[in-house]
Amino acid sequence: MVIELLLGLAIQPYLEEAARFRVEVFSEYPYLYEGTVEFELKEILPVYVRSKESAWVIAKEDDRIVGILTGIPLAETAPNIHSPFLQNNISMEPYYCLADLMVLKEYRGKGIGKSLYHAFEEFVRTKPSYRYITFYEISRPLNDPKRPANYHSLDPFWSKRDYAKHPELNFEIPWSEIGSTKDCIHAIVYWIKKLP
Repeated sequence: MVIELLLGLAIQPYLEEAARFRVEVFSEYPYLYEGTVEFELKEILPVYVRSKESAWVIAKEDDRIVGILTGIPLAETAPNIHSPFLQNNISMEPYYCLADLMVLKEYRGKGIGKSLYHAFEEFVRTKPSYRYITFYEISRPLNDPKRPANYHSLDPFWSKRDYAKHPELNFEIPWSEIGSTKDCIHAIVYWIKKLP
């Protein structure tokens, strides 16, 4: 397994692969996202190429990409995403955002997510202007009827890495959900880790 850090324009050759990953991985619970590669390439991923501080970490096995982590300064995310910080008068400048951590289903449970994350945090630690890492996730009720019986929350993964959930930092975002005929509104909440 090869873990590789990509910065800025080095991300560009991997945009289509990341778009496919997002459509595939986020079609699963809890996101149930019904997206398209075309939408991802046009509306979601170009921000990473425009950023001078974006960072991706990829995992390859025999030249096949099996995992991708995407990151960008929080201040460079879309206004609806960082709105909770503005509404709470929190400066976004010291926050680096872990946007996606995606591993193909057949490669999960092999430590790939941990390796991607470790390389990512090491990178952020080299940037003294960032004192926090943050990410956001969908918030669904524990008794959600759509929750599969074999679903395992990633909360323990993040708690073990010293992240804390911040319910006061929340927002809503619509997307087309698998099985629905119209966009659904989804509650999103932030997690934050303070770097030593």
